[in-house]
Amino acid sequence: MGGKILEFEATRIHDKALNEGRKEGRKEGREEGAIMERIEVLRDYGESDEKIIKNVCARFKISEEEAKKYMELQKKSDPLGDAAKA
Repeated sequence: MGGKILEFEATRIHDKALNEGRKEGRKEGREEGAIMERIEVLRDYGESDEKIIKNVCARFKISEEEAKKYMELQKKSDPLGDAAKA
């Protein structure tokens, strides 16, 4: 009987951890989406990469290195790239 209780408790703990992981993943995904959107909008307004990086760092409390990674991701995810601005 003790084995069934331990198995039940292990399953409960696993499920709780899984749900917490999903919540954290959704939160991170929303933040990443907000960062990417801000970069896109600021680019559309013609802001320099330097200003965009400073803005994103201040708004989202991330490092310059992280902001630069998001800048690169956003460039790669933009299907029209700089052609849309020409």
